[in-house]
Formats: sequence, C-alpha cells, structure tokens
Amino acid sequence: MDKEKVKEKDGKVFSLGDVECKTFYINDNYKIECYPNGKISCSGYLRIGSLISCKKEEPKFTFRWDEKEEALDVDIDGVDSKTTEEFKHGKNGYEGHHSKRLESEGRVFELNIKVPNKNIFRGQITVPVKREKAFNENLHRSDEVTIRRF
Repeated sequence: MDKEKVKEKDGKVFSLGDVECKTFYINDNYKIECYPNGKISCSGYLRIGSLISCKKEEPKFTFRWDEKEEALDVDIDGVDSKTTEEFKHGKNGYEGHHSKRLESEGRVFELNIKVPNKNIFRGQITVPVKREKAFNENLHRSDEVTIRRF
C-alpha cells in the first residue's frame, strides 16, 4: 500500500496498544519479540511481532496486521518464493500464515506455526488496535476521536 492510500483510509488502524503474547510452545531455536505501541509505516505495514531463530539457516516469522481481514497474519522471511507460497497456503507441512481469532473480548488471535517436520510456535497474541479518523469539519466538541494530520 502506498502513502497516499494510507492517508485516505479514514478509520484505519494506525497504531497498537500494549500487545500481549502468551506462549504455549516455542521451538528451542526461536525467541519471540512483540512490538507494543507500534505505528503503521508509510507503506501501510503494521508489525506486531517476530519469531527469530538463533540459527541463520532457519526462517524468521513476522506478525503483522491485515487491515482488510481485520486479522493478525504471519509472514515467513528468509526463504525462497516457493516456500513463501507454501507457507501462505498451508501446503507441504507449512502452517500458520492465517491466525484464528478467538471469540473473546478484544482481538485475541491463536497462532500455530509449523514448517515440515517441526513445530515452531503455538500461542495467543492480543492485538489492541487504535483506529484514527482524519479531520472532519462536522465534529462536535463532545466527539472523541484521535485526529491524524497529513
């Protein structure tokens, strides 16, 4: 998404609150990082967290906000395009691109990330999103909004 499209999306998620990560399982080679209070990049990318391996030959995983689906998606990094597609579509032992939103208050997502013959991560991430409105001349004093100037 380009900068101009980010500007024109009134009510879009522009930042995060305190992201909470609950780990039920994590592979010994990986560590998890969550990015509380993150802000959207000028290209529309909003990172939520990462899974990073201590072994350079293993892939990295990035958690990001998918505005269209209102969901947390996981991308696999450091691999070829075939592997990226297999992960994205959950084929040949890869799993975890799409998270499952739990029916609870707020935005709590369940993640189960796997590569062939190896579990990487299973857990829950709470994603408190912050939507912002562009300036509107019809606002009243009692309206509560976050105003974003471009």
